Amino acid sequence: MINFDIGKKIKAVIEANSGLTQDLSDAKGDLKVFPLIADEGTTFPFIVYRRSGYSPRNDKDYMGEMLNVNLILAHTKYAESLRIANELSDVLQTYSDEDIEEIRVMNLSEDWSMDTYIQHIDVLIQFR
Repeated sequence: MINFDIGKKIKAVIEANSGLTQDLSDAKGDLKVFPLIADEGTTFPFIVYRRSGYSPRNDKDYMGEMLNVNLILAHTKYAESLRIANELSDVLQTYSDEDIEEIRVMNLSEDWSMDTYIQHIDVLIQFR
């Protein structure tokens, strides 16, 4: 099941876009995309993701899996958080490969916590 390795796919989507790679890489060039919680000392902006739902779908027309993933973009600047979240949403929705048939943005929301602007992007990933 590829859904357990969704972090690799999310990183591949981001790495395929030079703008996002530039925005979300640290000084060493490492991408700041983490499962569940960011590494201690991580600088802004960064993304945290988590699987939030799974659904096998097998019927006469389709045999595959769907996975819900919550992406959280954290930044100290509101306008920049919106810009990066918008670019990420656009890139996700146009991505496909040998494993992923489609990524759909299902919900967007925002929050503020501990001097940090948080953009939530909930996606549904349909596997081939």
